[in-house]
Amino acid sequence: MLLLQDKVVCITGASQGIGRGIALGCARAGAKVVVHHLNTPQATLDAGQVIADIEKERSGVGLLGPGAVQVAGDISDECTADEVRASKLREGLTMSALADDLSELLFAHQIVQAAVTAFGRIDCCVSNAGVCPFYAFLDIPRGVWRSTRAINLDGAFYFVQVRKREPDFVMARVLTDRAEGWITQACARQMKEQIPQGGSIVAVSSISALVGGGEQAHYTPTKAGVKSLMESCAISLAPYKIRCELPAHTSEGDKSDRMTLMPSKRKCVIGNSVLPGNRCEISVCWLVKLASELRAVFFPLHHAGTIETPINAEDLEDPVKRAYMEKRIPLSRLGRPEDLAGPAVFLLSEMAAYVTGAYVLVDGGAFVNLQ
Repeated sequence: MLLLQDKVVCITGASQGIGRGIALGCARAGAKVVVHHLNTPQATLDAGQVIADIEKERSGVGLLGPGAVQVAGDISDECTADEVRASKLREGLTMSALADDLSELLFAHQIVQAAVTAFGRIDCCVSNAGVCPFYAFLDIPRGVWRSTRAINLDGAFYFVQVRKREPDFVMARVLTDRAEGWITQACARQMKEQIPQGGSIVAVSSISALVGGGEQAHYTPTKAGVKSLMESCAISLAPYKIRCELPAHTSEGDKSDRMTLMPSKRKCVIGNSVLPGNRCEISVCWLVKLASELRAVFFPLHHAGTIETPINAEDLEDPVKRAYMEKRIPLSRLGRPEDLAGPAVFLLSEMAAYVTGAYVLVDGGAFVNLQ
Protein backbone atom coordinates (compact mmCIF):
# COMPACT_ATOMS: atom_id res chain seq x y z
CA MET A 1 0.00 0.00 0.00
CA LEU A 2 1.34 3.43 -0.98
CA LEU A 3 0.67 5.56 2.10
CA LEU A 4 1.05 8.88 0.28
CA GLN A 5 -0.48 7.99 -3.08
CA ASP A 6 -1.05 11.25 -5.03
CA LYS A 7 -0.37 13.41 -1.98
CA VAL A 8 1.53 16.66 -2.62
CA VAL A 9 4.47 17.06 -0.24
CA CYS A 10 6.68 20.17 0.12
CA ILE A 11 10.09 19.56 1.71
CA THR A 12 12.70 22.18 2.60
CA GLY A 13 16.42 21.43 2.55
CA ALA A 14 15.84 18.29 0.52
CA SER A 15 18.89 18.12 -1.72
CA GLN A 16 20.94 16.01 0.70
CA GLY A 17 21.03 14.39 4.12
CA ILE A 18 17.82 13.92 6.09
CA GLY A 19 15.76 16.04 3.70
CA ARG A 20 16.85 13.89 0.79
CA GLY A 21 16.06 10.73 2.73
CA ILE A 22 12.55 11.94 3.54
CA ALA A 23 11.99 13.11 -0.04
CA LEU A 24 12.88 9.67 -1.39
CA GLY A 25 10.75 8.00 1.25
CA CYS A 26 7.73 10.15 0.39
CA ALA A 27 8.23 9.49 -3.31
CA ARG A 28 8.41 5.74 -2.78
CA ALA A 29 5.17 6.06 -0.80
CA GLY A 30 3.47 7.53 -3.88
CA ALA A 31 3.75 11.26 -3.20
CA LYS A 32 4.29 14.14 -5.59
CA VAL A 33 7.17 16.09 -4.11
CA VAL A 34 8.28 19.71 -4.33
CA VAL A 35 11.97 19.72 -3.37
CA HIS A 36 13.14 23.05 -1.98
CA HIS A 37 16.87 23.76 -1.89
CA LEU A 38 19.36 26.58 -1.82
CA ASN A 39 19.81 28.36 -5.12
CA THR A 40 23.50 27.51 -5.37
CA PRO A 41 25.27 25.45 -8.04
CA GLN A 42 26.04 22.59 -5.67
CA ALA A 43 22.55 22.45 -4.17
CA THR A 44 21.06 22.51 -7.66
CA LEU A 45 23.26 19.60 -8.71
CA ASP A 46 22.33 17.72 -5.55
CA ALA A 47 18.63 18.30 -6.18
CA GLY A 48 19.06 16.97 -9.70
CA GLN A 49 20.62 13.84 -8.26
CA VAL A 50 17.67 13.46 -5.89
CA ILE A 51 15.36 13.44 -8.90
CA ALA A 52 17.57 10.91 -10.68
CA ASP A 53 17.45 8.70 -7.60
CA ILE A 54 13.67 9.01 -7.54
CA GLU A 55 13.50 7.77 -11.13
CA LYS A 56 15.47 4.68 -10.13
CA GLU A 57 13.21 3.97 -7.18
CA ARG A 58 9.87 4.41 -8.94
CA SER A 59 9.90 1.13 -10.78
CA GLY A 60 10.24 -0.69 -7.48
CA VAL A 61 6.80 0.51 -6.35
CA GLY A 62 5.09 0.09 -9.71
CA LEU A 63 5.04 3.75 -10.75
CA LEU A 64 5.46 4.00 -14.51
CA GLY A 65 6.09 6.85 -16.93
CA PRO A 66 8.06 10.11 -16.53
CA GLY A 67 8.17 11.17 -12.93
CA ALA A 68 10.83 13.82 -12.30
CA VAL A 69 10.65 17.54 -13.05
CA GLN A 70 13.23 20.04 -11.86
CA VAL A 71 12.25 23.69 -11.52
CA ALA A 72 15.06 26.16 -10.84
CA GLY A 73 14.77 29.85 -10.17
CA ASP A 74 11.92 32.21 -9.39
CA ILE A 75 8.56 30.51 -9.81
CA SER A 76 7.01 33.88 -10.59
CA ASP A 77 8.93 33.86 -13.85
CA GLU A 78 6.48 33.07 -16.65
CA CYS A 79 8.67 30.50 -18.37
CA THR A 80 9.38 28.65 -15.15
CA ALA A 81 5.70 28.65 -14.22
CA ASP A 82 4.92 27.02 -17.55
CA GLU A 83 7.45 24.32 -16.76
CA VAL A 84 5.75 23.64 -13.46
CA ARG A 85 2.30 23.50 -15.06
CA ALA A 86 3.65 20.96 -17.51
CA SER A 87 4.35 18.64 -14.63
CA LYS A 88 0.59 18.22 -14.17
CA LEU A 89 0.61 16.25 -17.40
CA ARG A 90 3.07 13.73 -16.02
CA GLU A 91 1.77 10.35 -15.00
CA GLY A 92 2.72 8.43 -11.87
CA LEU A 93 5.21 9.92 -9.45
CA THR A 94 5.95 13.57 -10.09
CA MET A 95 8.69 15.52 -8.41
CA SER A 96 9.50 19.22 -8.77
CA ALA A 97 12.85 20.52 -7.53
CA LEU A 98 12.38 24.17 -6.71
CA ALA A 99 15.41 26.41 -6.23
CA ASP A 100 14.45 29.43 -4.16
CA ASP A 101 15.98 32.86 -4.68
CA LEU A 102 15.09 35.15 -1.80
CA SER A 103 16.19 38.22 -3.73
CA GLU A 104 13.27 37.68 -6.10
CA LEU A 105 10.43 36.16 -4.13
CA LEU A 106 9.68 35.28 -0.54
CA PHE A 107 10.52 31.64 0.10
CA ALA A 108 7.18 30.66 1.61
CA HIS A 109 5.09 32.31 -1.09
CA GLN A 110 7.27 30.71 -3.74
CA ILE A 111 6.99 27.20 -2.35
CA VAL A 112 3.22 27.43 -1.99
CA GLN A 113 2.80 28.90 -5.45
CA ALA A 114 5.01 26.22 -6.98
CA ALA A 115 3.09 23.39 -5.35
CA VAL A 116 -0.35 24.78 -6.16
CA THR A 117 0.60 25.64 -9.74
CA ALA A 118 2.07 22.21 -10.37
CA PHE A 119 -0.33 20.00 -8.47
CA GLY A 120 -3.33 22.10 -7.44
CA ARG A 121 -2.93 21.81 -3.66
CA ILE A 122 -0.62 21.04 -0.73
CA ASP A 123 -1.28 17.98 1.40
CA CYS A 124 1.90 17.79 3.44
CA CYS A 125 4.80 20.02 4.45
CA VAL A 126 8.13 18.93 5.89
CA SER A 127 10.50 21.45 7.45
CA ASN A 128 13.98 20.03 7.52
CA ALA A 129 16.45 22.91 7.66
CA GLY A 130 18.00 24.91 10.48
CA VAL A 131 21.12 26.59 11.75
CA CYS A 132 23.43 25.23 14.48
CA PRO A 133 26.54 27.27 15.36
CA PHE A 134 28.52 26.42 18.51
CA TYR A 135 29.50 29.00 21.14
CA ALA A 136 30.27 29.02 24.84
CA PHE A 137 27.51 30.94 26.60
CA LEU A 138 29.70 33.94 27.52
CA ASP A 139 31.00 34.17 23.95
CA ILE A 140 27.67 34.20 22.08
CA PRO A 141 27.54 37.32 19.86
CA ARG A 142 24.27 39.21 19.84
CA GLY A 143 23.94 38.71 16.10
CA VAL A 144 24.25 34.93 16.42
CA TRP A 145 21.51 34.86 19.06
CA ARG A 146 19.22 36.87 16.77
CA SER A 147 20.02 34.95 13.59
CA THR A 148 19.63 31.53 15.22
CA ARG A 149 16.24 32.53 16.56
CA ALA A 150 15.21 34.14 13.28
CA ILE A 151 16.03 31.05 11.23
CA ASN A 152 15.04 28.23 13.57
CA LEU A 153 11.99 29.67 15.34
CA ASP A 154 10.76 32.65 13.33
CA GLY A 155 11.22 30.69 10.12
CA ALA A 156 9.04 27.87 11.38
CA PHE A 157 6.29 30.32 12.24
CA TYR A 158 6.42 32.25 8.99
CA PHE A 159 6.27 29.20 6.77
CA VAL A 160 3.15 28.01 8.51
CA GLN A 161 1.32 31.31 9.02
CA VAL A 162 2.65 33.42 6.16
CA ARG A 163 0.24 36.04 4.80
CA LYS A 164 -0.05 37.77 1.46
CA ARG A 165 3.03 39.81 0.76
CA GLU A 166 2.60 43.54 0.26
CA PRO A 167 3.76 45.04 -3.05
CA ASP A 168 6.52 47.09 -1.47
CA PHE A 169 7.82 44.51 1.01
CA VAL A 170 11.52 44.54 1.85
CA MET A 171 13.12 41.09 1.78
CA ALA A 172 15.48 41.71 4.67
CA ARG A 173 12.54 42.46 6.93
CA VAL A 174 11.48 38.84 6.68
CA LEU A 175 14.09 38.19 9.34
CA THR A 176 12.68 40.72 11.83
CA ASP A 177 9.98 40.48 14.46
CA ARG A 178 7.66 42.50 12.19
CA ALA A 179 7.94 40.05 9.32
CA GLU A 180 4.45 38.62 9.72
CA GLY A 181 3.10 41.98 8.57
CA TRP A 182 4.87 41.64 5.23
CA ILE A 183 3.95 38.14 4.20
CA THR A 184 0.73 36.23 3.66
CA GLN A 185 -0.66 32.84 2.78
CA ALA A 186 1.67 29.88 3.24
CA CYS A 187 1.13 26.25 4.02
CA ALA A 188 -1.49 26.33 6.76
CA ARG A 189 -3.54 29.01 5.04
CA GLN A 190 -3.43 27.07 1.77
CA MET A 191 -4.48 23.87 3.55
CA LYS A 192 -7.34 25.72 5.21
CA GLU A 193 -8.66 27.28 2.01
CA GLN A 194 -8.27 24.39 -0.42
CA ILE A 195 -10.97 21.82 -1.17
CA PRO A 196 -10.94 19.29 0.36
CA GLN A 197 -9.61 21.12 3.37
CA GLY A 198 -6.76 19.89 5.52
CA GLY A 199 -3.24 18.48 5.54
CA SER A 200 -0.33 17.53 7.75
CA ILE A 201 2.85 19.35 8.69
CA VAL A 202 6.01 17.69 9.98
CA ALA A 203 9.03 19.50 11.35
CA VAL A 204 12.35 17.72 11.66
CA SER A 205 13.48 18.83 15.10
CA SER A 206 16.23 17.99 17.56
CA ILE A 207 16.47 16.46 20.99
CA SER A 208 17.77 19.88 22.01
CA ALA A 209 14.12 20.81 22.50
CA LEU A 210 14.26 18.63 25.62
CA VAL A 211 17.81 19.00 26.96
CA GLY A 212 20.44 21.70 27.31
CA GLY A 213 23.80 22.07 25.59
CA GLY A 214 26.93 23.72 26.94
CA GLU A 215 27.72 25.41 23.62
CA GLN A 216 24.12 25.78 22.47
CA ALA A 217 22.46 28.22 24.88
CA HIS A 218 21.32 30.20 21.82
CA TYR A 219 20.17 27.10 19.92
CA THR A 220 18.27 24.93 22.39
CA PRO A 221 15.70 27.67 23.21
CA THR A 222 14.77 27.86 19.54
CA LYS A 223 14.14 24.12 19.41
CA ALA A 224 12.08 24.25 22.59
CA GLY A 225 10.17 27.13 21.02
CA VAL A 226 9.48 25.13 17.87
CA LYS A 227 8.18 22.25 19.98
CA SER A 228 5.81 24.59 21.81
CA LEU A 229 4.81 26.26 18.54
CA MET A 230 3.89 22.96 16.92
CA GLU A 231 1.93 21.82 19.95
CA SER A 232 -0.06 25.06 19.87
CA CYS A 233 -0.53 24.82 16.10
CA ALA A 234 -1.88 21.30 16.53
CA ILE A 235 -4.66 22.77 18.67
CA SER A 236 -5.22 25.93 16.65
CA LEU A 237 -5.33 24.24 13.24
CA ALA A 238 -7.27 21.11 14.20
CA PRO A 239 -10.63 22.71 13.23
CA TYR A 240 -9.28 22.95 9.67
CA LYS A 241 -8.26 19.27 9.61
CA ILE A 242 -4.58 20.14 9.75
CA ARG A 243 -2.38 17.85 11.86
CA CYS A 244 1.00 18.92 13.22
CA GLU A 245 3.75 16.50 14.26
CA LEU A 246 7.25 16.78 15.75
CA PRO A 247 9.65 13.97 14.80
CA ALA A 248 13.04 14.55 16.43
CA HIS A 249 16.46 13.03 16.04
CA THR A 250 19.73 13.61 17.84
CA SER A 251 22.54 15.57 16.26
CA GLU A 252 26.21 15.16 16.95
CA GLY A 253 26.36 18.78 18.06
CA ASP A 254 23.54 18.39 20.56
CA LYS A 255 25.91 16.66 22.95
CA SER A 256 28.90 18.92 22.37
CA ASP A 257 29.12 19.61 26.09
CA ARG A 258 30.04 15.96 26.67
CA MET A 259 32.83 15.86 24.13
CA THR A 260 34.99 18.89 23.38
CA LEU A 261 34.95 19.97 19.76
CA MET A 262 38.22 21.21 18.34
CA PRO A 263 37.94 24.81 17.05
CA SER A 264 38.87 23.63 13.57
CA LYS A 265 35.82 21.39 13.64
CA ARG A 266 33.36 24.13 14.47
CA LYS A 267 31.11 25.14 11.68
CA CYS A 268 27.85 26.94 11.31
CA VAL A 269 25.50 24.78 9.29
CA ILE A 270 22.51 26.15 7.45
CA GLY A 271 20.42 23.68 5.52
CA ASN A 272 22.56 22.29 2.71
CA SER A 273 25.39 24.77 3.26
CA VAL A 274 28.30 24.95 5.66
CA LEU A 275 29.65 28.39 6.47
CA PRO A 276 33.45 28.38 6.77
CA GLY A 277 35.32 29.57 9.84
CA ASN A 278 35.59 28.62 13.47
CA ARG A 279 33.10 31.12 14.89
CA CYS A 280 30.69 31.66 12.03
CA GLU A 281 29.67 35.31 12.16
CA ILE A 282 26.44 35.20 10.16
CA SER A 283 25.85 38.28 8.03
CA VAL A 284 22.47 39.54 6.88
CA CYS A 285 23.60 38.73 3.35
CA TRP A 286 24.13 35.09 4.30
CA LEU A 287 20.79 34.97 6.09
CA VAL A 288 18.87 36.38 3.17
CA LYS A 289 20.63 33.99 0.81
CA LEU A 290 20.39 30.87 2.94
CA ALA A 291 17.17 31.24 4.90
CA SER A 292 15.25 30.08 1.83
CA GLU A 293 15.15 26.45 2.88
CA LEU A 294 14.64 26.93 6.58
CA ARG A 295 10.96 27.57 6.74
CA ALA A 296 8.58 24.68 7.44
CA VAL A 297 7.80 23.10 10.76
CA PHE A 298 4.86 21.33 12.36
CA PHE A 299 5.53 17.75 13.34
CA PRO A 300 9.03 17.86 14.74
CA LEU A 301 10.94 14.65 14.07
CA HIS A 302 13.57 14.76 16.75
CA HIS A 303 17.05 13.35 16.50
CA ALA A 304 20.14 14.02 18.61
CA GLY A 305 23.17 13.88 16.41
CA THR A 306 22.89 10.19 15.81
CA ILE A 307 21.97 10.59 12.14
CA GLU A 308 24.91 10.55 9.75
CA THR A 309 24.66 13.38 7.22
CA PRO A 310 27.10 15.56 5.25
CA ILE A 311 26.77 18.08 8.08
CA ASN A 312 28.49 15.89 10.68
CA ALA A 313 30.58 13.73 8.34
CA GLU A 314 33.85 15.49 9.15
CA ASP A 315 33.43 15.16 12.91
CA LEU A 316 32.39 11.53 12.65
CA GLU A 317 35.59 10.73 10.76
CA ASP A 318 37.22 10.92 14.19
CA PRO A 319 37.20 7.26 15.34
CA VAL A 320 37.08 8.27 19.02
CA LYS A 321 34.03 10.45 18.53
CA ARG A 322 32.31 7.86 16.35
CA ALA A 323 32.91 5.14 18.92
CA TYR A 324 31.59 7.42 21.66
CA MET A 325 28.38 8.15 19.78
CA GLU A 326 27.80 4.51 18.87
CA LYS A 327 28.37 3.43 22.47
CA ARG A 328 25.72 5.87 23.71
CA ILE A 329 23.07 4.45 21.37
CA PRO A 330 21.28 1.30 22.61
CA LEU A 331 20.78 0.11 19.03
CA SER A 332 24.59 0.28 18.66
CA ARG A 333 24.78 2.20 15.40
CA LEU A 334 24.50 5.69 14.03
CA GLY A 335 21.30 6.53 12.23
CA ARG A 336 20.89 7.01 8.49
CA PRO A 337 18.74 9.66 6.76
CA GLU A 338 16.32 6.96 5.66
CA ASP A 339 15.69 6.16 9.33
CA LEU A 340 13.77 9.44 9.49
CA ALA A 341 11.83 8.71 6.30
CA GLY A 342 9.63 5.97 7.76
CA PRO A 343 8.38 7.99 10.75
CA ALA A 344 7.88 11.05 8.56
CA VAL A 345 5.85 9.13 5.96
CA PHE A 346 3.72 7.58 8.70
CA LEU A 347 3.01 10.93 10.38
CA LEU A 348 2.14 12.54 7.05
CA SER A 349 -0.17 9.71 6.03
CA GLU A 350 -3.75 8.83 6.92
CA MET A 351 -2.36 6.00 9.04
CA ALA A 352 -1.71 8.77 11.59
CA ALA A 353 -5.12 10.41 11.15
CA TYR A 354 -5.70 10.49 14.92
CA VAL A 355 -2.19 11.73 15.74
CA THR A 356 -1.46 15.43 16.17
CA GLY A 357 0.87 17.43 18.37
CA ALA A 358 3.03 14.33 18.81
CA TYR A 359 6.75 14.49 19.56
CA VAL A 360 8.47 11.38 18.18
CA LEU A 361 12.08 10.58 19.08
CA VAL A 362 14.03 8.90 16.28
CA ASP A 363 17.41 8.42 17.93
CA GLY A 364 18.10 4.72 18.40
CA GLY A 365 17.29 5.09 22.08
CA ALA A 366 20.00 7.69 22.80
CA PHE A 367 17.74 9.99 24.81
CA VAL A 368 16.64 7.33 27.28
CA ASN A 369 20.16 5.99 27.79
CA LEU A 370 21.20 7.88 30.93
CA GLN A 371 23.89 5.47 32.11
